[in-house]
Amino acid sequence: MTASERYDIVIVGGGMVGSMLAALMVQSSIRIAVIESVTPKAFDPDSLPDLRVSAFSPASKKMFEQVGAWSNIEAMRHCPYAHMRVWEEPENLLVKKLLSGHGNETHFKAEEVGQSALGYIVENRILQLALQQVLEQSSNVDLLMPEELQNLERQGDEVQLYLKSGKQLTASLVVGADGAISQVRKAINIGVRSLDYPQHALMALMQMDGPQQDVTWQHFTPTGPQSFLPLPDVNGQSYGAAVWYHTPDQIQKLQKMPLDEFQDQLLDTFPERLEGVQKVMAKGSFPLTRRHAHNYVKPGFALVGDAAHTIHPLAGQGVNIGMQDVAMLAEQLLKAQDANEPLGSINVLKIYEKKRIQENRKMICAMEFFYRTFSNDSAPAALIRTLGLGIAERAGPLKKQVIRYAMGL
Repeated sequence: MTASERYDIVIVGGGMVGSMLAALMVQSSIRIAVIESVTPKAFDPDSLPDLRVSAFSPASKKMFEQVGAWSNIEAMRHCPYAHMRVWEEPENLLVKKLLSGHGNETHFKAEEVGQSALGYIVENRILQLALQQVLEQSSNVDLLMPEELQNLERQGDEVQLYLKSGKQLTASLVVGADGAISQVRKAINIGVRSLDYPQHALMALMQMDGPQQDVTWQHFTPTGPQSFLPLPDVNGQSYGAAVWYHTPDQIQKLQKMPLDEFQDQLLDTFPERLEGVQKVMAKGSFPLTRRHAHNYVKPGFALVGDAAHTIHPLAGQGVNIGMQDVAMLAEQLLKAQDANEPLGSINVLKIYEKKRIQENRKMICAMEFFYRTFSNDSAPAALIRTLGLGIAERAGPLKKQVIRYAMGL
């Protein structure tokens, strides 16, 4: 019989969120194992930017600084942005006439709140690599990679984990940080409320003219937003990403197109602000689903990040609320350790759940309202939201408060 190695906490999922949770506790005496099924490819400064990127806030950046991972990111690459533009050009002629002379755009600027950046675009792989470098240097964290969970079961006050390699682990607490289709969530029978949006997203990597940009923008249409994200330079060549939201059928057609044909379609359809595109280098698409777990915790178990919730990506807040999850969970676990309380105690875990589930419900509702308001071609709705964008631009203190909230400040 294989001997079982004991840990205080086993984190299933060593992506950005799971690795950050471990990194937040590297200075403690808590013994941690992180299980990750895929070893991320090593960073190559000459490689093209990945399609999988995240926009994270200054508040999330502070967490990377806190754990010592930000310098690792700077040694690789990232792209700060200081401006964000949001606008709509109504298609309804009556709405256009009524709005004549009114602004239809909101321009958010980092300088309005005394910051150098609204956020940062970083490839997911680089975020993961930066955090794993921290974990590899720690004395209390074992990174098991590549490794996969096969099964788990609660035995008294502890959890027994069986890995595909044949290893067995025992832990006081198992954290599911294993993504939207969470194996941990399924194993402990926590259900989810979910909704598949009648909209998919396609992301295209583009080689651009000129220097690296510092503006991200979003143009709203009845079928979904059209967005631009600046990406890091590679050897002096600038890159960007176009994100195209549309019906599943249309996204499927776009995904199947040869790159040159797709590029023509992109430039014909996107607004003129998408200028300087030299060449579309790659593209990939994905469905959009809203999920929210009924509970985040059970005795000996906790869910974080996408394992607990997924939201519409149009505001780019998914990774940030995942980071807020692990910040709160780590805080409660460190307090429990200091108080000599069992880390898997439901009383400890419920504090985390109560604080985060309420905040995440607010964000999910806000994103749902945002999606429903902007993804339709109703003339009254178009009039209200376009007027709203113009009013928001002139809102002064309220606009600054919105910027600060989005930045996590």
